[in-house]
Amino acid sequence: MDATHWQKVNELFHSALQQAPERRSVFLAEACAHDQTLLEEVESLLFSYEESSHFIQGSAFDQAVDLFTQTDTPQPGQKIGNYKIIRELGQGGMGAVLLAIRDDDEFEKRVALKIIKRGMDTDYVLERFRNERQILARLEHPNIAHLLDGGTTENGLPYFVMEHIEGLPIDVYCDEKKLTITQRLKLFRKVCAAVHYAHQNLVIHRDIKPSNILVTEDGTPKLLDFGIAKILTPDSGDYTKETATMLRMMTPEYASPEQVRGDHITTASDIYSLGVVLYEMLTGRSPYRYKGRSPMEILHIVSESDPEKPSTVIYRLEEKTATVKNVKTQLITAEDVSLLREGSPDKLHKRLSGDLDNIVLKAMRKESLKRYASAEQLSEDLRRYLQGLPVSASKGTFSYRAWKFINRNKAGVIAGSLVLLTLIAGIVATAWQAHVAQQQRELASFEREKARRLARSVLFDYYDAIVDLPGSVPVRNKLAQDMVEYLNSFALEAAGDPALQSELADAYERVSSVLGGSAYANLGDTQKALENLSNAVRIRESLLSRDSQNHELRMNLANTYRKFAALLSETPNLDGALASYRQALALAETLAREEPANKNYQRLIALNAGDLGSFLTTQGKWDEALANQRRALSIHEGLARSNPQDAETRRALSVCHEAIGQIYLQTGDFAGALEQQNRVLEIRKILSTENPLNAEYKRILGSGYANLGGIYSASGLLAKSLESYQKSVAISNELAIKDPENATLKADASISYLNIGYILRDAGKSAEASENFRKALQLREELLEKDPTNYWKRWLMIEAAAKTASALALSGKGAEAMHYAEQTLELIEATVDESENADFQTARATAYLEVAESYYTLATHAKVAASQRLTHFQSARQAYQKSLDIFADMQSRGTLSPLDAQVPDGIKKKLALCDAALLK
Repeated sequence: MDATHWQKVNELFHSALQQAPERRSVFLAEACAHDQTLLEEVESLLFSYEESSHFIQGSAFDQAVDLFTQTDTPQPGQKIGNYKIIRELGQGGMGAVLLAIRDDDEFEKRVALKIIKRGMDTDYVLERFRNERQILARLEHPNIAHLLDGGTTENGLPYFVMEHIEGLPIDVYCDEKKLTITQRLKLFRKVCAAVHYAHQNLVIHRDIKPSNILVTEDGTPKLLDFGIAKILTPDSGDYTKETATMLRMMTPEYASPEQVRGDHITTASDIYSLGVVLYEMLTGRSPYRYKGRSPMEILHIVSESDPEKPSTVIYRLEEKTATVKNVKTQLITAEDVSLLREGSPDKLHKRLSGDLDNIVLKAMRKESLKRYASAEQLSEDLRRYLQGLPVSASKGTFSYRAWKFINRNKAGVIAGSLVLLTLIAGIVATAWQAHVAQQQRELASFEREKARRLARSVLFDYYDAIVDLPGSVPVRNKLAQDMVEYLNSFALEAAGDPALQSELADAYERVSSVLGGSAYANLGDTQKALENLSNAVRIRESLLSRDSQNHELRMNLANTYRKFAALLSETPNLDGALASYRQALALAETLAREEPANKNYQRLIALNAGDLGSFLTTQGKWDEALANQRRALSIHEGLARSNPQDAETRRALSVCHEAIGQIYLQTGDFAGALEQQNRVLEIRKILSTENPLNAEYKRILGSGYANLGGIYSASGLLAKSLESYQKSVAISNELAIKDPENATLKADASISYLNIGYILRDAGKSAEASENFRKALQLREELLEKDPTNYWKRWLMIEAAAKTASALALSGKGAEAMHYAEQTLELIEATVDESENADFQTARATAYLEVAESYYTLATHAKVAASQRLTHFQSARQAYQKSLDIFADMQSRGTLSPLDAQVPDGIKKKLALCDAALLK
């Protein structure tokens, strides 16, 4: 391009920037008259300018501008802050990205340093740069590049430092590694998790494309370049001005229709871009073909043209730039694409047809409301596809669901088909007239059995598929009840059919798990849960009595005993609970002795030893409890080493660490408890991130924060304790929005509210404490109302009522405080005294103590009448004495926790004060 022509292009480019976006096309058409070449060059420069904020890739505009402007990009060897520049990684419109190394006495680490270019430090560009830095600071996810540092150079230019990602763009990585379609989908789901995390933190990326998703050598994808991202908060600034100053910044090939049109951008735009990336990962093709890069052409194609199905686009011949042997382009065929994926075009076409076509095209719908509502939903459909389950993007017709079922159960369907063929062959070979009646009976029996097995299998498949999803409790309950009702219709046959009896026991267990208990999400009906689990125990014991050496029957019974014991531990039948725990462990140990190499039996021992240890902890038997927990931990650690990716083993590890930490806490080893609980959170954070749709993993992360809060509180670190409890209650409330009938979430939230109130009360914030106590009490009243036989929930409510009374007394609300104190005393007296259970005894003693504190506070209030003061002191003394008697009894039994060892002395001092006041 000669200087005169360049000058003309440059002038038109800057003149176009001064026009309103909607006027630019008309302005350029008039200014360029009939010079189509000039028009295309200016339009191309404008679009390059729109891409000028890209992290790694430079644009044509940047290269042109660099010829006419001076830059002061830091050179190799130069230092910025504590970082020494190694080389330049790339140039963008806002600035340069440099490879640097931390070069001080602390440590050496390679990083990516992004810095504003001299000449681009306008107010708007500085605002965008700081916006990107703010966004990165709030995002902490294993699949998002982390912000490490930031600052300002001596010349006043802002910069920030990120982890340096040594990897390949996701499409290049997939092709170089020749990943199968399954491997590509699993990798892409991790990207969806990162995008969903960003959206949950109110960040829209707005420039998702393969070059912004780098995959490291170990297969970890990293989302980067938030240069044009947007924060969805009212205080983040109005970025509508970017349209006037920097046009619509985007990469047109991956931009959504609303981005191209300059419309309002939502998270749905990122879903569209994810769809385009997935399209290219699966097909090796772009969904659209552009003849040029004019704005009108791109606007028309992206907004109005429908992309071809992925399964058919693979047959499209496509040119690709090449530099080998002086050939500028080469044709990419279906064979070329397939060799990197499924081996042959026909196999690839078959793999992409149907569900994957529908999933990709749903993500890329022109109408934003018809796309997936979230990256999480897109990822979930891909998970269901990988597991052979129906996907939401495909029409749920009967034939579609049936075909998915057949694909998941090929062996059973083939066996059934062979049986049917054998029947037909036998029927044909037999005289028709002589055997027609027998044929009908056999066919009816066969069809009935087939229908029964099909229905049962579908019910179990669907139940297991939704068990960990948020909001699934009502649906799980309906499915579980349908299972029992359906299988009970075969009860007469079941007496002679061990397989059917075993399945009936499975169904009773599922019904029990959704009805009650504290391990998983449920409706909170302990009595009905026990009834169903008792049925399962009865059936399994009967089966084993007829086949006593059957390993599978013994393993199933051990699991059922364990669940039965856990439910009984929430009732007064503690002896029954202990007996069931020991029966379960004995069965597991017998199986392991017979087959010591069987990992399933080792896992069974670990689960039972851990549960028994937790139960013994409630009895105050610390040494025996700790021995069982350490045994469980040792086995789970061995299983984790042999299969480090198994999520449930890691979950079990976290439970063991948490149980050991609670024993340390009760015995006064705060440092040991904190170390164990930090391990718990480390494991659960990873599980929750890897499985974003698993509500149970998120729930136990919340309970982990609650236990951390308890440890901090016992250590006197009240600020950290408060922060941990607030994190816990936030998670419980978030999950409860989707699952309002979940009793376990209510119990979790109530524990955090209660402890938040306790901290606020001790900090002198009685009014705020009262509000938190009230919230806890309301939740616990709801739990007990639905589940009146559950002792654990009864004590939870008593605890909340007692603490509410004491907080109200401190707030000077005497009448309300007395109401809750009296309510607490009535509940305590009406509750059976379980002297063998250390947890229940501690709860009883603590409740009396809280009531005593309430009355003592009221008695010492300056405005109380003399006669009333005496009554309050008497009530306080009675409650103090009852509390002291219980603690003393526990002390004599050896079940008093060292954590509470000093409490009796404090009560004695308060008794002395009451006596002194009453003698006056």
